[in-house]
Formats: sequence, structure tokens, C-alpha cells
Amino acid sequence: MSPQRIRNIVLPLCAVLLAASCSTTRRLGSDEVLYTGVKKILIEPDSGVVLTPAAESAVKEPLSVAPNNPLYSPYLRTPLPVGLWAYNHLYTPKEKGFKYWFYKRLAKQPVLISKVQPQLRTKVAEQVLENYGYFGSRAADSLLYRKRGRKAKVRYTLGIAPAWHYSSIAYPQAVGGLKQLIDSLQATSLLRVGAQYNLDSLTLERKRISQLLRNRGYYYFRPEYMEYLADTTAGRRQVALRLNLRPNVPQAALMPYRVGDVTVRLTNIKPGPADTLRLPDATVIARRPLKIRPRVLSRALTLRPGQLFTVDAQNRTQTDLNKLGIFRSVNLSVTPLDSLRGSDTLDVEIDARFDYPLEAALETDVTSKSNSFIGPGVTFRVSNDKHTFRMAFADEYGRLIRRYGMSCNTESVSKYGANCIFSEHPCIRIQFTTDGGIDFQEIAVFRFVGSSPASVDQSSIDGAHDVAYYFRFHTLLLYR
Repeated sequence: MSPQRIRNIVLPLCAVLLAASCSTTRRLGSDEVLYTGVKKILIEPDSGVVLTPAAESAVKEPLSVAPNNPLYSPYLRTPLPVGLWAYNHLYTPKEKGFKYWFYKRLAKQPVLISKVQPQLRTKVAEQVLENYGYFGSRAADSLLYRKRGRKAKVRYTLGIAPAWHYSSIAYPQAVGGLKQLIDSLQATSLLRVGAQYNLDSLTLERKRISQLLRNRGYYYFRPEYMEYLADTTAGRRQVALRLNLRPNVPQAALMPYRVGDVTVRLTNIKPGPADTLRLPDATVIARRPLKIRPRVLSRALTLRPGQLFTVDAQNRTQTDLNKLGIFRSVNLSVTPLDSLRGSDTLDVEIDARFDYPLEAALETDVTSKSNSFIGPGVTFRVSNDKHTFRMAFADEYGRLIRRYGMSCNTESVSKYGANCIFSEHPCIRIQFTTDGGIDFQEIAVFRFVGSSPASVDQSSIDGAHDVAYYFRFHTLLLYR
């Protein structure tokens, strides 16, 4: 082996060994210990006990704290802890200069055992196991020290107790129409007798019942109005579960409501004279000129007076109004709980603000061509695709026309030759491109007898001019 090759191998190896010898605990206090990861999470279930994959993943999460420079967190670290080296050897009290800048870019705060708090994490792990039905499980931790007690790994041991199961499940005893609804909901319950206790399932069941009741008119019902009572004396590792209504549930939450008056307030960018428009299912208070067809607005309102008030209809109304693409914001509010005064209807108020008609975009790029020319490019676009024609249309099939209008695109690209110094020709080329057009999407023109509806998809006019080569003019019209 040649001396040159030996040097090429030995010198990098010596550099790596020298770097590895740098201390990573130099600036630690006398009572501080550097956390270097988890040695092992040992799971020891009792005889015949099987820890479910979901519970195993959940219980490992609070224990898996990443150390500095993790490679396979939390078990392995990279051999070159650059952040800790910088923290221990590049520190400077001066908050200026290159060394301070270099320190701030590279240094990483050490992860200490006192910050990880293994004992607290074992308590959290025990709580997680209880949430999955493994009551009586135990978690313990131990520290494995290195480097004269300045570094340590953590070893966790989990003792898994047998799981608890549901022996019986009872639902609230309600009266009136609420009783029939709860009885029907029990048939599709997420909880089953004999299933393993699971806190997540209990939470999801409360949310499911609340959501279904709110879609049956009980708008003010909430999951927190229900509580679980668990009797663990029914049998060995058995839970008798009862779902009850809390004693302090507001009476208004136990009543079904119907949709009352629907009022829509439309706000223009430039206010005009006020006007009131009566729709079949709503009252519109707007400023002239009205920038939306009444038929389109009425189609977007799925809350109908006299119908049961449902959360789905409320959300769908707000979503459909936003999908029109012409409003900057849409706020929907209902009668507050403290203003009902015994009424069984909820009035709806919708505040919709029209969006600005213009949109602008500025783009910069670098253009390179095969003829060795390269240079910057700037594109500026001004478009009015929200509501150029001040109306939102719908064709006879109910398809909404959300995007249409005029746009203008201007681009100026300067190209500079890569070999300008030795060239006898001009090295600067300026290409100026401008285009504009009207873009319609899915707008039906007419439907003649025996024919399909026609639509103009896109129309544009553009031109391009290179001062040294050409002038181009182009028009485009797509029709179907």
C-alpha cells in the first residue's frame, strides 16, 4: 500500500477519533446528568395476558423521549453529536461576532435526566394502561449510568395486569321524544357487553350520541351533559357501566328545535343603497347592486323554516355559501341559549361579505435555454375571476359557475449570453410577452331542442415580441 493511500485513510480516521473524544458534558452542572436515550422498554404481562397493539403503542409514547442527535429514537444516537460539541466548546459570553453566530447555528441544548423525569413518565404510562382496561398494571424505571455518572440511559419495565371487561351497559333513562331516540341509539352503540374496557371508546360514544341528537333537533345538547358510572364490584375484573344524564343539564338542551326566521345580510365592498329581498325561505338584507342571483343564493340555503334544526344542515349551508367563491367571509349564528325564553324555534342570521373583485400575483423565475442564454424573468398577473360580471350564475342543471372573468398576464424576460466577453453580437435579448383573455368554465349558453348544452371553456389573446427575432400574435377559443 502506497504512503499516499495510507495517509488518506489514517488522517480522516484520526480526525473522527479526535472529534469523538471531545466532551459532551463539559458545561453540565455537578448534579446534572445527560440523558442518552432508552436502553429498553421491557413489557412483562401476567400469565395469559395479551397487550393489544394499540395499548402497546400508546403506553410507549410517553416513554420514548428523543435524546440529543437521535438516529433511531429513543434507542440509538448518531456517533457525531455536533450540537453538543458546539454547546460545550464554542460557547462565548459575547452576544456578537462570528463565534457567537457559529455557536447559535450549531449548538443544541442538552437533554437532561431532570427534564425527562422518568418517574413521572412511569405514572403516565400506568394511567395509559388503565385507560385501556389494564387496571393494576405497574411501571418502573432505572438509570444505567456511564462516564462517571455524567451520562445515563433509562430502562423501563412494565408489568401488565389482566384486562377488565364490560359485564353490563345501561343507557340514560329519559322521557318524551328523547327516550325513543336514546333507545334507538343504543342499538348502534360502539360499546358491547364482554368487550374490553377502553376510555377512548367511552369518549367516542358520548360524542356519537351528542352528534346524532343535535341532528334530531336537540341543538344545545353537548357530550359533557352525560357521565359514566362504573361499578367494579359486579364480578372479578368486570365493569357494570351506566351512562347517565348529569343532574345540572339545562332544560333547553333536552328540547328539540325547529328553524325559525332566516335572515341573510350581504355586505358589498362599496356600500350602496339598502334593500330588502324576500326569498321563499329567507329574508335578504343587501346593498345595491346585488351581486348574486337570488335563485343561486336560495339554493345554497339548506336551512328551511319549520324544519328540524340540524347541525348537518347548518354546516352544509355555510359550506355551500363559501363554495360560491364570491364571499370573503361567511358567519352563521343562531339564537343564543339565554335568549330562547321558552321558544322552540331558532332564528338564523347569516352575515356574508363579498370578496374583493381583483386578485394580483407576482412571480419571479430564472429562464435558461439551449442556446446558452440565461436570465431572470418576472411575471405579474392581475385577474378578476371572482365576479367580473357582478353575478353568480347557475345553469339549468344546477351547476354553479364559480370562476370566470378577465385576466391579464405580462412577462418580461431578459436573457444574457454566457459567453458575452468573446461574442461580437449583442449579448442582451429582451423578450416581452403579454396576454389577456376571458375564461369561462362550465357556463351553458343555450340548450336547443335535440341538442346538448354548449359552453365556452376558454378564450384568450396573447402576443410575444423578441426584439432580435420575431413578433407573434395568437388567439385561442375553445368551444364545445
